Amino acid sequence: MGLAAGYLFGVGPGTLLSLAGTALGSLLAFSLARRLGRPLVERLVPPEWLSRLDAGAQKRGLFFFLVIYLLPFLPDDMACFAAGLTPIPIPALMAVALLGRVPGLWVSCWLGANAVGLGKEGWVLVIAGSALLALTFVFWGEGITRWSMHLARRIAPDR
Repeated sequence: MGLAAGYLFGVGPGTLLSLAGTALGSLLAFSLARRLGRPLVERLVPPEWLSRLDAGAQKRGLFFFLVIYLLPFLPDDMACFAAGLTPIPIPALMAVALLGRVPGLWVSCWLGANAVGLGKEGWVLVIAGSALLALTFVFWGEGITRWSMHLARRIAPDR
């Protein structure tokens, strides 16, 4: 969506629109988790990830979620549902979710805004890079995500 927003509206406006959509989605996830509780979250988040997110939240708190949103390849949408189960106030969760997602949104909007000027060679590189990234995740996605989650737990200090 960020690529499309950047292409259609430019970097700044595309990032703001993407951030607005992210804010609505995050608020919905936090609110649904608070209102409907663990039974809903357990249906949406695989048990292995929920236990990891629970442990990180319990031991490291709000900063853990900031790291989750900042690092690529982590289940940040799942983290919204898990974060909604914590006693952390929703305004604090929203601030962290938006702050942590801005860099990734900006990059995707920048790529979308600059897609027209890439030329044939640029598009070949983008397509080849995307294919390589997709194949990498097909074969090693779970390991990459596990390693990223481990990194998030190491970066976030204990409370």
